[in-house]
Amino acid sequence: MSIYTPDHFAGYYYGIPSRPKLIARSDPSEWTQPRSKIDSGFPQAKVIRSVDSSHPICSIWKSALGPELLKVIDEYTQLATSVSVDILRISYDEEEDHDLASPLIWIGIPPESISIARGGDLVARCITLLRTFELVDVQVEIRESQVILLSGPGPGQEPKPNPKLILKEPPIYAFDDVTYSIISKLSTAIGLGITTPISCKSDSYGTTSFYLENTKEEGNFYALTARHVVSDFESDDTDVPVPIPVVLCNHLFEECMEQIEYLIRKNQEEVEKARVDIDSINVGKTESLIRRAKYVLDYNPLDIQDLEELRRELADQWSQESQRRIGIVHYHPPIKHDHKAEVDVDLDVDHGRGLNDWGDDWALIKLDKDKLPCSTTLTNIIDLNDRSEFRMASWSTEQPLLKIDKADMLRLKSILTEDDMEKSSLAVIMRGAKNGIRLGKSMSVFSMVRYPYPSKKWIKQWAITMMNEWEFEFRKSSTFADQGDSGAGVVSRDGKFGGIVVGGTGRAARDGSRAIIDITYVMPMFHIMDRITESGLGDLQLL
Repeated sequence: MSIYTPDHFAGYYYGIPSRPKLIARSDPSEWTQPRSKIDSGFPQAKVIRSVDSSHPICSIWKSALGPELLKVIDEYTQLATSVSVDILRISYDEEEDHDLASPLIWIGIPPESISIARGGDLVARCITLLRTFELVDVQVEIRESQVILLSGPGPGQEPKPNPKLILKEPPIYAFDDVTYSIISKLSTAIGLGITTPISCKSDSYGTTSFYLENTKEEGNFYALTARHVVSDFESDDTDVPVPIPVVLCNHLFEECMEQIEYLIRKNQEEVEKARVDIDSINVGKTESLIRRAKYVLDYNPLDIQDLEELRRELADQWSQESQRRIGIVHYHPPIKHDHKAEVDVDLDVDHGRGLNDWGDDWALIKLDKDKLPCSTTLTNIIDLNDRSEFRMASWSTEQPLLKIDKADMLRLKSILTEDDMEKSSLAVIMRGAKNGIRLGKSMSVFSMVRYPYPSKKWIKQWAITMMNEWEFEFRKSSTFADQGDSGAGVVSRDGKFGGIVVGGTGRAARDGSRAIIDITYVMPMFHIMDRITESGLGDLQLL
């Protein structure tokens, strides 16, 4: 175990979004911050990678090692409000061979929950256990980190039904359609920002993900989200005694209005500049500049007219929360462990059901029929137009490129299985109400998480992290999901349902700053569909 003080490790996690503080590590070698080979004035950044699925820890973790390790961690973290355990690799982004990095058991504990000395003892116990399983190349690190539910702030009031608002059809992309990106956010493409404006949840919002239909009740459509977005996290109630309305959140409306105002100003400024260029036609202006100015004068006023019309529509039909109701909460299960999960090993009751416990953080919203566009069939599609360069990502040669139609809509089909998720690290896409479109990569070993609630139960989660810049040359996202993205759909880049965002680990919001998420946790869709069947909700099928 490393004997150096935490001050010695300042900058140890440089490159990880939240830059957490290191508490203890098993590697006894001296550490110095390597400098960038591109610019020696900066340190090299660290990146998170998946463990190769052929490594022995992937199979041992699910059977004997995982439950035993969680028992050890519980002994040392009783004072911690939350704990996360991720199996991954961390390497420097400028290393030529990232696969040389050792597998790492990365333990996240909230600040001031464990002393440096006790953290060192925990690392030593973990290493001893790993060596009994002959895992000599696996390291252990403890850092300061918090598990965070990814619902976001968004105040609301009790709404009353109002038929004015109707969701838009997913728009067909046209390069000269200035309203396209705004209409897409207000359409039935997955990723709507929602809130339930009741007293206990009035300060939060989340995202809708996938659509389902009851095949025996034609025309009854449902949207999936995270349970903690629409109800109290710890409640074991399954009944919804009174209808809980679901409305589009203020964040979504305000974001669209701000974008409209910005585009109107931008077009107006371009028109003024074009007039100046035309007026000075005889002062050495090039022919191409004059053609451009005439084009702006011909078409920008039309764009301004379209934007002003959309602004009037939103102000008239979307500005009041009472107008933005899209449905009611139909069902939310108790967030507790699987009733039918197989137990691999005998565990104390405080340890749930071993490593097969996915929890139940999901809920169904029954959509108001009069809020859906009548001229289209509701389908599960992700609109990728605003980030169409994602089609060019070549991070994983084992996966086919995105299959996108001419409108740049990714049509979803089939469900990723547990084997699919464990077979290899996958390139995945999310569309959330807060972060919009994000490209990420999954870990091939499922994480175990203790959420910040009194039950202190370990929940199995599919871990996703951001796609790194060296893996995706077009754009680097600081985080995969953010607060406000709870419930958002995560899919593989070949269009398979993956699951819904429920939480993450990183630095919690403080002093007015937002939370910074290093790893996003997802509840798999194969588990949710099994639970829908077990809950007797009828013949619900993904559209």
